[in-house]
Amino acid sequence: GQERTDGDDRWLELKDLRLYEFDDAGRLKSIAHAGTAEHRPGWWLLKDVVRTTFAERSVRQARVAEEKWASKLDSVALSASVAKPRFLDSATLKSSIEYRTRNQLDASEFEAFYWGRWFYPFNVLALCLAAMPFAFGSLRSGGYGKRVFIGIVFALGFWVTQMIFSKLAGIYHFDYRIAYAIPPLLMLSISYLMFRRRSS
Repeated sequence: GQERTDGDDRWLELKDLRLYEFDDAGRLKSIAHAGTAEHRPGWWLLKDVVRTTFAERSVRQARVAEEKWASKLDSVALSASVAKPRFLDSATLKSSIEYRTRNQLDASEFEAFYWGRWFYPFNVLALCLAAMPFAFGSLRSGGYGKRVFIGIVFALGFWVTQMIFSKLAGIYHFDYRIAYAIPPLLMLSISYLMFRRRSS
């Protein structure tokens, strides 16, 4: 699939699409193979369609150039499968998460980027606050150079910890909000203890 543009209009296009239709008893009723399918609001335009219909004792095949398919298939979620989650806006990520959750599909990759963006300002604020013990005065055990080195190690440790918790959330399926909240809270706690130690 790919996204196509025509002036200001954009639509999703799928290629080599197969549609399976079943009757009320669960028996295969027909198979339609479309060369391309272009999404429109509330429906799809199928092109180069070959439809095979199964009767009780016969099989019939018909070919049409174009066919309208009324479907509520979520084009936003399908678009998300074409583009990588990191390149999607927050609204599209949220729609993709809801769609995959409704259909019992894995949405962990989308949740990781979605909640990562929400927690980004909090992480920046936490890093600024955590830098205070290194920015003011000198540590008892060293001067400016050592403070800079410890600050860099501290920031790298925060980044690694956040990455580990994010991966663990995907593996063990716990809430990404918890995974993204623990590292900055842990960092602020360590920074607060260091600040108190320096103040005492």
